[in-house]
Formats: sequence, C-alpha cells, structure tokens
Amino acid sequence: MLSFPQGFLETEEREGFVVDSTMKTVWAAGLEVLAVVADVCEKYQLPWFAGYGTLLGAVRHGGFVPWDDDIDICMLREDYDKLVNVLRDELPKEYCVTNIICGRKQEYFWCCVLNSDCVSIDEERLQRYHGCPFIVGVDIFPLDYIPRDLKEANMERNLYDLIYKAVQLAKIEEPTKQDRRTLNDALRTLEDFCNVKFSNSKDLVGQLWRLGNQVCASYGDADGDYITNYFDYNKDPNFVFDKHWFDDVEYLPFESVLVPVPKNYLDVLRIVYGEDWRTPIRGGADHEYPYYNRQLKEMRDLIAKMEARVGK
Repeated sequence: MLSFPQGFLETEEREGFVVDSTMKTVWAAGLEVLAVVADVCEKYQLPWFAGYGTLLGAVRHGGFVPWDDDIDICMLREDYDKLVNVLRDELPKEYCVTNIICGRKQEYFWCCVLNSDCVSIDEERLQRYHGCPFIVGVDIFPLDYIPRDLKEANMERNLYDLIYKAVQLAKIEEPTKQDRRTLNDALRTLEDFCNVKFSNSKDLVGQLWRLGNQVCASYGDADGDYITNYFDYNKDPNFVFDKHWFDDVEYLPFESVLVPVPKNYLDVLRIVYGEDWRTPIRGGADHEYPYYNRQLKEMRDLIAKMEARVGK
C-alpha cells in the first residue's frame, strides 16, 4: 500500500482549481492500481510510459493535472500484447480487465485495468484504497508501427477507419434503416478484405475491436520508423511519434511516486497537446468530470439498502 504525505487526501486548490477530498481519494486509489500494473510489467520486463494527461501532469505539475481524474499509460504493441495476455492471471482476483483478449465485453480499442466491477463501502476496500468507494482504473494504450510504404500506410489507416466507423454504428441503440444498411456494408467489406466472419452470437463491438487490434499490429519495428495510437491517428494524421523517442526512459515525480516517461517527452507533448502545452487549459478530457458521477447513484442505492437492513 502506498504512502502519501500528510494532508494529501484533504481538499486543496491547485492552479486555481479546487480538488476536493473525494477526488484526492480517487487519485490515491488510481496510483494503487498503477502500482499493481507496474509490478506486473516489472515481473515480465515490459516497458511502459506515462501517456496523455498523466505524462502532461508529470512534466507540468509533478503529479495529476488538477482537473484530471484518471491515469493513462502507453506501451509498444509487442509489450502491450504480452501484458494483456498475462494480466488476468497476475492481477488480484477482484480486479477486472476490460479487453476482448481477456474474455470481457470490450467497448474500447485499448485496455483498462479496474480495481473492481462495483462500488463498495466495505471497510477493507475503503482502507486499501484510501477511502475511495468507486471503481478506479488505469487506461493502457498500444503504440503501433506505421509502415514506411505509403500505399500500405494508407491502406492500414483506411481499414482502421472503417472498423472505427462500424463500431460507432454498432453502438447506436436505435439505428435507422440507413444505419443498419451502412453497418452491414462495412461488415461485408471487412469480412471479405480481412478474411474474417463476424458471429451473430457474440458482441459485435468486441469483435470489431479485436479485428482493429489485429490490423494495427500487422507491422513491426522493421517495417516503420514511426509509431502511433491508431485511435487518435485516425482522427489526426499528425499524431505520430519517432519510434526512437521511446528507446530510453527517464523517471519523473508524479505525486508520491516516480513514473517512466519517454526520453523525448517534450516532443511527445508537442504532438499530443500542441506547442502551447505548457499553458494550463481546464477541461479537454474525453469524458465527464468527475468520471465517478456515473457511479454515485449505485453507491447511494447501496447505502440505502444497508440502512434499510439496519432499520429492520
């Protein structure tokens, strides 16, 4: 269990932004999950790097970006796949891994390690996670090689784009006839081109993301000079990194721990956040802040049931 400085869990103002005590417990719990993932990576000698807001926070704030609420790391594809294949056996039994390879429904292209599948006010749980009752996780993003051959690179990106669009259509709860027609056309194209067959008895989104991961893993170190997270590269063709930026790591303070960052982390930050990455800009996350708003109702219902039982 990690140790934090006295007063860490108390409400605090950072960069003019109030981080309340509840969010502080979320931060602490997230670092506990990260420590577990880091131990598995160390056991199997799999390098990982702070990514996205976690990298930005390490460099600019020495910890969490004040208005951020989660932890992001990234790994080269070969290391990522090795990690995903051992996580289920190496993590504590109450942990969950949202990744199609691990047999759970997967709504995302990347992998997420969660400390549980439900909120809990169990005393042991609260003690272990510094008073945090919520589901807390670490997002793990794969970095894939972009082939040098321009024709192959364009084909790879277009294929991923088709998979991404099919996922968005498959997620529509009440699709129109045109939505269904477009989705079916996309599925037939993917089946013919990739020599696969989608099953009606299995989660379609999971099958598509499995194929997406296979497509992105088609090329290796010998095939290209640049790497990317295809989920973002699909939206922005400038989202590419020189693979040699990740040859070595440095360690930077992140709250009470040290996190590995790529040796060219300044170049990475310029690609991800632009030339003005040093200027704090509130917001910008791709999810509601705080993320645990979605879990509050579940926790209130849990407390109400416990109070009802006590009252009988």
